[in-house]
Amino acid sequence: MQIRKKQLMFLSEQQEISYEQRLTSFLQSQFADALAQPVDQLRPEVSAQIKKARSYQILTEQDIAVYVITAFLLGENFDSQFPAAGDVLTAQIPGEMKSKFLEDWAAEIFVELEGAIN
Repeated sequence: MQIRKKQLMFLSEQQEISYEQRLTSFLQSQFADALAQPVDQLRPEVSAQIKKARSYQILTEQDIAVYVITAFLLGENFDSQFPAAGDVLTAQIPGEMKSKFLEDWAAEIFVELEGAIN
């Protein structure tokens, strides 16, 4: 059996669509603001953030999800609005390290905000 290039591209596209759908559904299951957005509005935003994550060499589904969630929580341009994030994302380090930084950094921001409110 031989898989043609066209068939391989189709399978890759379907996998990408599936991932976008799963990540969109995850956001909607976890965040009321995401649930309030129509899927046809949220999904293109998720797709754009997936592409941005990949441009920073963040490549695994789990690491991309961390990037997309961070973008959802802090804003779609958090990577340029927060110098600390931009510095880490453009650094020559593995995507897994970038993802771990984003996860810890975003959590720290929300802990500090919560403390400022109380």
